[in-house]
This record gives sequence, C-alpha cells and structure tokens, in this order.
Amino acid sequence: MPIVNRIAEFAPEMTEWRRDLHAHPELGFQETRTSDVVAAKLAEWGIEVHRGLAGTGVVGVLRSGAGGRAIGLRADMDALPIHERTGKPYASTNDGVMHACGHDGHTTMLLGAAKYLAETRNFDGTVRFIFQPAEEGIGGARRMVEEGLFEQFPCDRVYGMHNMPGIPVGEFAVVEGPVMAAGDTFEIRVQGRGSHAAMPDQGIDPVIVGSNIVIALQTIASRNIKAQDALVVSVTEFHAGETFNVIPDNVVLRGTCRTLDPAIHASLPDRFQRIVDGVCATYGATAEIDYRQVFPVTMNAAEPTRMAAEAAGAVAAKVVTDRRPLMGSEDFAYMLNRGARLLRVCRQRRGRLGAPSGVRLQRRAAGARRQLLVDAGRARAEARLTGPRENAMPIVNRIAELADEMTEWRRDLHAHPELGFKEHRTSDAVAAKLAEWGIEVHRGIAGTGLVGVLKAGSGAATIGLRADMDALPILERGTGPRDHRSTNDGVMHACGHDGHTTMLLGAAKYLAETRNFDGTVHFIFQPAEEGLGGGDKMVQEGLFDRFRCDTVWGMHNIPGIPVGHFAVAPGPMMAARDNFIIAIKGRGSHGAMPHQGIDPVVVGAHLVMALQTIASRNIEAQDALVISVTQFHAGHAFNVVPDAIELRGTCRVFDPAIQASLPGRIERIVDGVCATFGATGTLEYLKGYPATINDPAQAAVAAEVAEALAGPGRVDRAPKPVMGAEDFAYMLNVRPGAYIWTGNGDTAGVHHPDYDFNDEALPHGASFWAKLVEDRLPR
Repeated sequence: MPIVNRIAEFAPEMTEWRRDLHAHPELGFQETRTSDVVAAKLAEWGIEVHRGLAGTGVVGVLRSGAGGRAIGLRADMDALPIHERTGKPYASTNDGVMHACGHDGHTTMLLGAAKYLAETRNFDGTVRFIFQPAEEGIGGARRMVEEGLFEQFPCDRVYGMHNMPGIPVGEFAVVEGPVMAAGDTFEIRVQGRGSHAAMPDQGIDPVIVGSNIVIALQTIASRNIKAQDALVVSVTEFHAGETFNVIPDNVVLRGTCRTLDPAIHASLPDRFQRIVDGVCATYGATAEIDYRQVFPVTMNAAEPTRMAAEAAGAVAAKVVTDRRPLMGSEDFAYMLNRGARLLRVCRQRRGRLGAPSGVRLQRRAAGARRQLLVDAGRARAEARLTGPRENAMPIVNRIAELADEMTEWRRDLHAHPELGFKEHRTSDAVAAKLAEWGIEVHRGIAGTGLVGVLKAGSGAATIGLRADMDALPILERGTGPRDHRSTNDGVMHACGHDGHTTMLLGAAKYLAETRNFDGTVHFIFQPAEEGLGGGDKMVQEGLFDRFRCDTVWGMHNIPGIPVGHFAVAPGPMMAARDNFIIAIKGRGSHGAMPHQGIDPVVVGAHLVMALQTIASRNIEAQDALVISVTQFHAGHAFNVVPDAIELRGTCRVFDPAIQASLPGRIERIVDGVCATFGATGTLEYLKGYPATINDPAQAAVAAEVAEALAGPGRVDRAPKPVMGAEDFAYMLNVRPGAYIWTGNGDTAGVHHPDYDFNDEALPHGASFWAKLVEDRLPR
C-alpha cells in the first residue's frame, strides 16, 4: 500500500500517541485527559481548536486556499468498562476500563491526518477534525449534533472510520446503503406475586412469565418480518430471585434489538408492548417496559460511498464494496441523519502500518472529492438528458398478432385444470399444437411430461425453455364474471401454470414460423411442479441425456409486478423447501387431573415456540430461514388430555449448508423439549426441493434480453428472493441457466382462490422467450 512518505516518517510517533491513549482509557463523557491531549496536539500544529461540544468533544478547523467547501472527518475517543487482559506494556492503567474497540487507534489516525494536512495544506477548502466522546452506547454523536455541531461547523460531507478485525491491514471495505444496524435497548420489569416454591398455586410466578417473554420475543424476527430482513432481539440479562425456596415477586429482563430497516426499527416498541401485555395477561401478571431507541441505522449514501471507494482504491491493496452490513450499531448514524452525507469505512488496524493506512484514506478523501463532485454533476446532467423514459414494451409483432389466440388457449387450460402427474388433457393439447406447427414431439417423460424439439440452421448450440403445467387442489372462487372458470371441482390454476404453458406455446409457434436462430430449442413442458417434484423426475428419467441443453431457463408470473416488467438476479431466487412431521407421545388423562398424565399439548406448544429460535438464534440475522408449523392435531374432546399429538410444517431456506443442518437441529429441540416434560418424540424430516439458484452469467443474459424488450426501468436486477420453492431448481442443479419473474399486474396472489393469470402478460412472456432464443442462438 503506497503510504504517504511523510506519514510513514512519523509512524513511530503515532504509535507512541496511540499507546499513550491506550494506557489511559476514559469512559464516555469522561475523556478529559484524552481531550486535553488531542487539543494540545492540534494547537501545536496551528489548527484552530474548539472545545466543549458534548462536554469533552473537540473540533479542529484547518483551512487552505479560498475554497468554500468543507469536509468533516470524525474519530471516537471513549473506552469501554472492560478489564484488560492483554498483558501489553502499555496496558490500561485505569482498572476496569480499556480501549477494547480501537478508539485509541481511530483518534490517532485522525491526529496523523491532521498533522500531515497542517504541514502540506494540499487542499482547497476547510477540514473539520471531529473528535467525538461517548460513542459506546451513550450517544455522544447525537449530543454533538443536538448542541449545534453542524451549525457551528458546516460540513458538505462527513466521514467516519472503524477498524475491523478479520480484514487484512491495508485493505478497506465500504458499501452503499446500510452498513451498521439500528440499536435499541429495553428493560422489562415483570411483576407477579411471590410465594413459597413448594406452593406456586398461591402466587403468580414471574419467572414463568419472563421465560415465555424471552421465547415470544424471538418470534418478532421469525414471524413478524420478512425472512430476508435482518433483525436480532437478544435478552442479555435475566435477574430473578435470591434464594432456592422462594418464588420472587418480580424479575427484570434487559437486552438489545438490532435491525437494518428503519421501518422495522420504528415498529419494535409497539410489538414489544403487545407481546409483553399478551404474555402477562395469560398468566395474570403485569409488566413495565422501558424501550429506548438509542441508535438509528448507519446508512451510507451512494455518491460519497463511490467517492470513498475511489479514494481507498488509490491507496489500498484491496477495497471490498459488497460486504454484508454488520448488526452492531454506531452513533455516527446521528451525523448522517442530520443531513451531513455519511460515509463509513471499515478496516483492520493491526501493527504499525495500521494507523498510516487509515490517515492516508482520510487525506485522499479530502483531496479527491472536488473531481468526484465534478464527475457526479456531469453524471446527473447526462441522466436528465438521457432517461429514464416510459417506453411501451416492443412486443414481437407476430406474437402480438397471436395475443387473442393465446388468450383462448390459456382460458381453455384454465377451465380444465389437472393435478400433478394427471395432466393428461393438458399434455394432449400441448402435444397437438406442437405437432401442428411442425415441432418434433417426445412424450412420456415423468408420465405426462413432454418435450418439443425445433431445429434451425446447422448450429450445435442448444437451449431449453421450461413451463409447468399442473394445477392446485384449490376450489376456485374468483370475483366478477369469469367464463373460463374451472370445470374440475376443487382444482384450479391458482399459480398461473396455464399462463406459463401458453407463453411457451406462443414462443414455440413464433419460432417454428420464423426459425430465426441457429441451433436447437427444447420446449420442456413439465408436470407436477406443485410439491410433487415433476422437475426432479424429468431429470432422473434422463431429460438432459436425451435432450442436451447448454442452458435451461424458467419463468414465473409474479402478482404485484406490473405487466411488461421483469425481475431477475444472480444467485438465489427461490428457497429450498423441506417438510417435517413431529409425533409427540405423552400420557393421556382427564382434563381435570393433568398431574396424572404427561400433557403432549403443552409439549407441542413449547416445541412450536422453540422451533422459532432456530431462525432467531442459530443462524446469522442476515441469512433467511422460515420454519412454519402449519398443522397442529391434538385431541378430540373438551375434557380429555390426549395421549399423542402431531405437528406438521415446512422449512424454507436459501443456504444449502443451513438446509443440511436443519434435521439435526430440529431433532435436538424435539428430544430436549420432550425430555423436559417426560414425553417422547419422533421426527420425520422430508427433504424437498433445493434452492433455485441462478447462474450469475445467465441471470445477466436474462436481464439484458428483458431490458432490450421492456425498456429502461422495467427490469429489476436485484429483487429480493422469495421464500417460496420451485422444482425448476433440479434443472438448474445440473445445467446452467436462470429463472426470471414476469409481471402479472395487480391481481390476487398465487395459491389464492381469487387468482387468475393476467392475459395481458401473455405476449410479453412469449416475446421474452422468442428473443432469448434469437439472442443465445444467433444466425
């Protein structure tokens, strides 16, 4: 890393400063000595010093040239109430207090930059060196802002930096958007009624209430927010009782909440209140909650993020721009929320070269920002001239002519839905149309599946296009007149497979007429996508051995996305899906005498709650997992505790490693909870579909083809994956390809009795298929 020569020269001096600060740590708002040291050094170098903001805060002001712009560089000064065990010769001399987060290094790096800039003045404008107190949970940044930091010291941009263990020295990481989580604290005081431990019937046990609150709070993360969103709710303190034989009057729970989404952040106090009120009401207890929203989300704006990445790239061995945000919190977020454009850079400081690396980035940010502002202004001007514009999707003319005919095909299929592996009429209709258009037809793969083969030119390249044909066991309801309503009672096309089949038929007819490609197209019409694994069965029966496909592609409609719009991303698009059956054996009894039995209903209730902790406590908050108990079968009479119950449900996840871990984790929970109550349990874990994961290169191709058709702004290249599952995953597991979503407009959701495929989407989807073939198999 090309450290500035002058900064390299005083690296030993900086090391002395840092170790002195480390030996004399001070807690938040008590950084008196640290503040004195910082102020003295700034003044020594001719930097204007301002003190007293937030008590011990310091701001140094350095001007150069006549420029009117100003930049703020911030470092935090406080230490933590931790007893140091490093054994270093410069270890803390303040017992029970240490610099355990590197703020001594942050302060030193900013001082190093200040000294260098004071000597060279190789910039035009004003630099504000902001030395902040009380970052560690006390809100020093907020207090500086509230006391007029940016009114007294205006900053066009403000930058912060934090060391990051695990990143090599000399490397940096900076990402756009959320980089650190909002951080809240809570204290819950549960009031019961104490009693002798041998006579709990005479009291209201607050330990039981508190335990249920701990479990219930985990469901906020696993049941109240989307699985892809990150939330951590941690109860970190539980204080109850003082003796073995007394149930106490009250307990105290304390903890923290971390989230990256401001909307989720805003919703947490109310959700806490509902959970605590509900659990307490269940047991007849009461509670008070002190919920404090301490730190907002630390959010990097796009333009300064690009500026910092460029600055870091000029001096660093490596710059990472796609790192996951952290669930830790940072009160520098208050400086962002004030309107000073935040940028946060994370890096490791380890060894002598750590400090020069950091100050070099800050100096570079100050010096490079003028050109970057010019570039950004030019980009904004070009954007005003060139787009985005609303463009109607240029549907292929011939396919547009087929729109009415395609609507008839689709509505006929909708009126005659068939369940998985029973799609006989559907298969016959598809085969007849393909044969009519001169397409070679192969039937009998996975029972009702079929493949149409169309060749053009002499090219050896091949492509597979897949549509699913089966319906769902749902009674169609619908709203308004619908002359194509299902004629098969209790079965309906509630997921749009009638539309998927029709779009692929429309593309097949067009390609058979035009043959404007060079190679072979395999039109794959798959049975039994809805939970029965028709895609897997086709693969197992030799689909790709008989019909070689260089790439394979799938499409699904999505209600809520406008017609003519598409969405596709590299990596996971849809989740893996497993099912489970848990059988719990207790010992039945009269409902009035549960002490004579082992109540499996109580065991089952605890299992439902405990299973939620897999998502909230056993995987990283930013990984997606849903575990849903969808069936709970117990008992047949009001006054009988049953012998046994059965729970059934599903697991959804993107990460194969997490998926592989679930059977063992669920089995441990079942065994542990059952052992707690003296029951027995068995788990039948039914492995289902893998995750649907797009090949990055093919996802980019799909996005480019869709954008060429749909126009600017109509293709979402970074949609959030969904927790539904799709057995097209089996095809993507053996062939590269991509799965793309196409808009179905404002309709009922899939698997809903009011759903109907939007016929206006048919020519859009068929045009995509046609243009994909012509793009991938050019003449």
